[in-house]
Amino acid sequence: MRVEAIMIIKKDGSFEIVRLTEGALAQVAKIVIPVIQDAIKKKFESRMRHEKEKFPVQENPQDKPKPE
Repeated sequence: MRVEAIMIIKKDGSFEIVRLTEGALAQVAKIVIPVIQDAIKKKFESRMRHEKEKFPVQENPQDKPKPE
């Protein structure tokens, strides 16, 4: 069985090399990738909310329906 290695970088800047089999690496990826995708999505949504607060959309009077 082939052995793979991953490097884990911690918030404090330290790192660790962990050797895993292919199957174990696949299990880690199966768990970690959705977590990373969710974090990216939350960061993007937060940035979009911040941009909307910073630059509010101004209503165009021509877009409002005219009263009859």
